[in-house]
Amino acid sequence: MRRWISLLPTLSMLACTQTAPTSSSRAEPKNAPDPPASIPEGKKPRLILWLTIDQLRGGYLDKYRRHFGQDGFQRIARQGMEYSHAHYGHAITETAPGHATLFTGAAPREHGIIGNSWLTPKGKLVTSVLDPKTNLVGPGELKMGPTTPPTPGRSPHRLLVPTLGDQMKKISNGQALVYGVSTKDRGAILPAGHAGQAFWLGEKGFVTSTYYSVTTPPWLEEHHREHPPENYLSAPWSLSLAEELYLNPPSSSPFRAKLLGQNFPHHFSPHISLSQQLALSPAGDEAVIDLSISLLRSEALGLDLEPDLLSISLSSTDKIGHAYGPESREFEDQLIKLDRLLARLFSAVDKQVSRDELIIILSADHGGCETVSHLRSLNLPALRLTEETVAHHVREILRDEFNDDSYLLGISSPYVYLDQERIRKKQINESLVREKIAQGLLTLQGVHSTYTQYDTQGGGALQQRVNAAFHRERSGAIYIVPRPYTLFLQNSSLAATHGSPWYYDTHVPLFIVAPGVAPGISHEQVDIRSIVPTIAQLIQIPAPAAASWPALRALE
Repeated sequence: MRRWISLLPTLSMLACTQTAPTSSSRAEPKNAPDPPASIPEGKKPRLILWLTIDQLRGGYLDKYRRHFGQDGFQRIARQGMEYSHAHYGHAITETAPGHATLFTGAAPREHGIIGNSWLTPKGKLVTSVLDPKTNLVGPGELKMGPTTPPTPGRSPHRLLVPTLGDQMKKISNGQALVYGVSTKDRGAILPAGHAGQAFWLGEKGFVTSTYYSVTTPPWLEEHHREHPPENYLSAPWSLSLAEELYLNPPSSSPFRAKLLGQNFPHHFSPHISLSQQLALSPAGDEAVIDLSISLLRSEALGLDLEPDLLSISLSSTDKIGHAYGPESREFEDQLIKLDRLLARLFSAVDKQVSRDELIIILSADHGGCETVSHLRSLNLPALRLTEETVAHHVREILRDEFNDDSYLLGISSPYVYLDQERIRKKQINESLVREKIAQGLLTLQGVHSTYTQYDTQGGGALQQRVNAAFHRERSGAIYIVPRPYTLFLQNSSLAATHGSPWYYDTHVPLFIVAPGVAPGISHEQVDIRSIVPTIAQLIQIPAPAAASWPALRALE
């Protein structure tokens, strides 16, 4: 239902009427910047549209610019301030830590989301948002009978600090609307924070959990009837352009996904789940955009004077990057299709919110690395390193040094976890065990460096990024940094991955389109943690509790 629209005037936004002293206008005449939207007296932005494109490395939008129309990525480039050297300041470049950092302005050592998953002191693998105390809710969920156990739900209960959306809720006494949407649960839940609402793709359609609501919202029921998930798979995944127009050749990695067939057109298969097929193709992003438009209209976002937040995390780029490699033709075609989807989204937003009341952020949760086969074809020293290989090597070290390999609790990359209780019972010096493993791992091919929880203070830039990733209770005893172009794989079937502290994984695009912020480009290096205080300044609220980085220079 549309919320009551306040008639009280708001203060004008003084903070965002200046431009960055280090910025310059864009070079290409055909893409000349649009003039910045001005802020009418007594107004402030009503809607924050935050787009996170999973595994979109910095520089990719420039690389594929020739394929894009004027109303998708190019619109953001024309209207926005681009920060061409935006990086994550922490070493663990995965989806969950990236989203948590984006929306809290804090590092994993503060927000506690140290990976997509990690081990407890008892050796149990936990994921960032799985919450057995909740159940899934949604039109695609099976109706539970008296003997059918409910499906475990999801929540932000492991996120230790507030998000921007939480702060908006607090300042507005609950009047601000905060939503997160994605095919991935963590991509929807962590941006929505503790006080918002989240929707993600379940096995048979979009769902939420009893953490947010015990019943399915009526608008979601209606959306499911109008957009059944199987409709997105009615036609094969075909190329958007003629083959000769593509920059990338067909993927040659021996690990490339075979679930949808080897070549274009990729045909959807009844032998894998609906959710898998959606996630592994551009159809997943199409489903997310359609849901976001339904949400935008049904919940009347941006229609009163209290700013709202709609986070849309688009995950198909990540799944396709993992399955085929970011150098693949599949990856390139995915971005072409995503560009057209963004144009449709922006058209829907424009019909509801005026440009002088809209903020758009576009970034990514991490970058990504190419496949080993592609890198080796360029004579680069690439390697695949699996958790099983690391575990085998650690056990050998423990047997050689202590005649007991049971001290290893497990590997959850990039961490080595030790059975601290067993070590104490054996009256072995735990520091000595850590040091022996850390030193021994340096002999393993593909390992660049290792750090323990107790030697990460100070040091150079690499050590500081590792320090920012360590959480005192959740991280493992040893952090493994792979060599550049060594893919440290949690799932050995993947063609490519990310997760390292190297430039290709930490570098992401960053665009801010906002009233009073002049279009341009800044080449200074900025930390992703600066986004939250920047947006807080734009909507005139204090930054959330754990955000300690300064706002970006465009607002000084």
